[in-house]
Amino acid sequence: RAYHVGRAQPLSRGVSGAYRRLADSVKSNASISMISLGGSVTMGTCCYMPPTACPVASYKFWESVGGVMSPPAGSCPRSPAAGRQYKYCSYVGRFARFVRAEHGNPRFNDENRAAGGTTTESVLPQLAHLVLQTKHAAAQWNKIQGEGAKSSAGAAADLVVVDFSVNDAALSTAADPERSFALAEALIRHLLTRHPSTALLLIDAQCVVPRTAVQDAHRRAAEAYGVPYVSPRGSSEEWA
Repeated sequence: RAYHVGRAQPLSRGVSGAYRRLADSVKSNASISMISLGGSVTMGTCCYMPPTACPVASYKFWESVGGVMSPPAGSCPRSPAAGRQYKYCSYVGRFARFVRAEHGNPRFNDENRAAGGTTTESVLPQLAHLVLQTKHAAAQWNKIQGEGAKSSAGAAADLVVVDFSVNDAALSTAADPERSFALAEALIRHLLTRHPSTALLLIDAQCVVPRTAVQDAHRRAAEAYGVPYVSPRGSSEEWA
């Protein structure tokens, strides 16, 4: 179950089944793939981790991708190395590492396909391809995991995380909540129809109090289809 404003959110039968399969895979140490879609917040742009927040292994990886522990004053680098660093530092990257550590499952493969400035509207034409594992990613993952790995090119991810909340509220659909609802609905319907075995999670990372009409539209669309919707803003409202 997902929680919004402190209340349990009922899931549809199909979505519940997808999450049961995902939970079973986590517990059995099966290979799992997660793909994240969203804007710069989901990508982790300008995200930095101090050395004290990094285990030794993480710190070595951080250095290997050209990461730095703190940004130069007033600087936010734009480079392939910085992009890898940001995605490693992002909240979805941290979530993947938490699952690996908490459940002792090293076969949790996360691909962060978020890109700065993108919205629900702009991603829809690419959605059919973005949720599929690429040939390169699948081959690399199977090589790392060895015998028993199940990732394959063209297969949908086991878990898809979506968070366009900040850009949707700031850009194309901010003045039209019903259009925001229709776009979120189109994304949800596509994924539930084309990939019923994929667990879908909608996140609203924008911590604005009170909530915006666009955020309400995302929540309504998720609840209408029994899809988990997670918002830290809900907790902020309860605690205020």
